[in-house]
Amino acid sequence: MFFNRAKGIRFLPSEQISAGVLSLIKSAEQRLVLVTPYLKPWNHLRDAILDKAREGLEVSLIVRADELEKAEPFLRLFAEAGVVVLALERLHAKLYLSDSEAIHTSMNLLETSALNSWESAISISAKDAPDFYKEFSEQVRTLQAKSSRVELRSVPAHARDARKDEPRRRSRSAPGNSLPTREQLIGHLGIKKTQDLAPKVIEARRHHPRAYESWSKAEDELVEQLSQRGLSPEVIANLTGRQPTALEIRLKEQGRCEMSAARRGLRAVGPS
Repeated sequence: MFFNRAKGIRFLPSEQISAGVLSLIKSAEQRLVLVTPYLKPWNHLRDAILDKAREGLEVSLIVRADELEKAEPFLRLFAEAGVVVLALERLHAKLYLSDSEAIHTSMNLLETSALNSWESAISISAKDAPDFYKEFSEQVRTLQAKSSRVELRSVPAHARDARKDEPRRRSRSAPGNSLPTREQLIGHLGIKKTQDLAPKVIEARRHHPRAYESWSKAEDELVEQLSQRGLSPEVIANLTGRQPTALEIRLKEQGRCEMSAARRGLRAVGPS
């Protein structure tokens, strides 16, 4: 292949892309620009971006303008850590850039893409392929210039804490209706798939012990009960050892996932 002969340019097969993007982020020392139309990062990715922003690194994130509402929880979290959030109409490119490397890929920063989709990518070294890296950087700068800065109105810490504690207050207020622990629920539901696991299943289960387990009627009924008690999909997924994305998909399949209210405090304020 051409990329095997070109110094400083590597082809990344599907199973190496998420690790490659994480490596690019963690090795960034001066700047980091992430261009992804759709955003719903997995835990390791979210934490790596937050760590770099909190270190004082110049971090920018460009997303598709008509996806702002869906990505708002993550965008707000990143903005509060110091990430510059930008939006661009009709964005389709997926470009990830640090001061030492660039990755051009088909993969959005979505947990479902990292785990379930067939993707491809090329990695470009700033040191060993400076001309390619320069062209890539210029394209990223063009996208930044055409993007609009997104203003995210901050939510006071006490309001966020109150919102997080609300499900627990409601469950405590109901006599004889205490919430089982995560360990109790996972033990009750059980883990049946334990042998010959695919690499993506092993990776997912590092944080979600019951990832890729088959759904049972008993679990569907349990999820419905927890949902009726006011628990969010994220909390239910944590309690049952599931991946949040899988839990949300299951709720939608069962017709029990309510559409969220229109997001407030989120708007594009013009070119950056």
